[in-house]
Amino acid sequence: MAVSGSGQGSGRGPGSMTASGRARPARTGGAAQAGPVGPVRPVGPVGPAAPAPLDPLDLRIVAALQIDGRASWGRIARALGESERTVARRASRLLQEGWVAVVGIVHKQLVGWGEPYLLRVGCEPRRLRAVARSLAAMPEIRWVSVVTGSTDCFVEMDVGRERLLPMVLDEVAALPGVTSLRTHAVLRYFKSSHEWRLDVLTRAEAAALARTDLDLVAALAARPAEPTPEESAILELLSLDGRATTDQIATAAGISPSTAWRRIEALRVRGMVFIRADAEAALLGMPVEAHLWLRVAPGRTTEVGTRLARCPEVRYLVATTGDCQLVADVALADRTALYTFLDEVTGAEEGIDQVDVTLTAHTPKRGFVRRADGRLHPVGSPVVRAGGAARSPRRERGSPAAGQVADEAR
Repeated sequence: MAVSGSGQGSGRGPGSMTASGRARPARTGGAAQAGPVGPVRPVGPVGPAAPAPLDPLDLRIVAALQIDGRASWGRIARALGESERTVARRASRLLQEGWVAVVGIVHKQLVGWGEPYLLRVGCEPRRLRAVARSLAAMPEIRWVSVVTGSTDCFVEMDVGRERLLPMVLDEVAALPGVTSLRTHAVLRYFKSSHEWRLDVLTRAEAAALARTDLDLVAALAARPAEPTPEESAILELLSLDGRATTDQIATAAGISPSTAWRRIEALRVRGMVFIRADAEAALLGMPVEAHLWLRVAPGRTTEVGTRLARCPEVRYLVATTGDCQLVADVALADRTALYTFLDEVTGAEEGIDQVDVTLTAHTPKRGFVRRADGRLHPVGSPVVRAGGAARSPRRERGSPAAGQVADEAR
């Protein structure tokens, strides 16, 4: 198979794949014993030096919040075998300082708020930063990364059918500095960002935090159902702060706190919103991020996608239209780990004909969360009203400030 793009480098550290025999800092699904987190090195010409990674206990708290973003500090403390005071103090600091954000990820297709598309945007070099900022400011766009290689900007957006052409032609393509644009419809998620978890908890710890009533498979198979006005208000607020208290949510939705709690639980059980923690990959010990555009042999997409989705390095994997059948986002400890992954994982897949690798230089927005200097600033998932127009959520009076946590989370 052919591999294009830059990925070679030097230096070793945690994060490479199983075949290399080295430690893996993250994985999906169940948990395993925690391992050491190695030092983070600068990415060199691709981007600025990353901040130091979180310490082991902070990483364990983040992992707990990835499993259940609304778990109380007491429940997390019991699962981790730590004092509630220690967990609350550390978690509150991470949230208040913006190193970690807990947000509600709205299932746009299930609530009828749009369909996912990927864009590959080419730009004039001198206007690349301005284009990325403009893209990140658009409410329908959930993810913008400046990358190296065959594309300048990687974009994921959620729009309804009636908004697709106006969004692509009149807004994105019309930005000064945009020189090329390719649009790919997402056909299937093999792995979404909210399914990816750090591998720093034991199986028992992860099981103590897991919500057995939240069935992702059933949610993905469910038929779309437009949320009520009260549910829309709840989804808006949770997309800004996944740990907003029931009192704050009740005020925003105009309902009682007890009703708010029941509505939140119902939305989660129905798969309309997933609540989890988010942090920059560098803080988690994985400063090297890349997108892989994979050309797959006919009839092999499901087989290859299912296997790749099990890899802990893969944070995101979708099937798309266009000349590449699969698109993956990976995070690793260093470029040597990336090279090993390309050689021993994608290179060993008989169904993969070609891989185009683009390294991530900067991500100003991901998951409707703005990012700057390693800190996270949730902007919320846009709400679609009648007519298909989208608007960004606005903080209402009484809504939580960034980093506030739910005192009644369960």
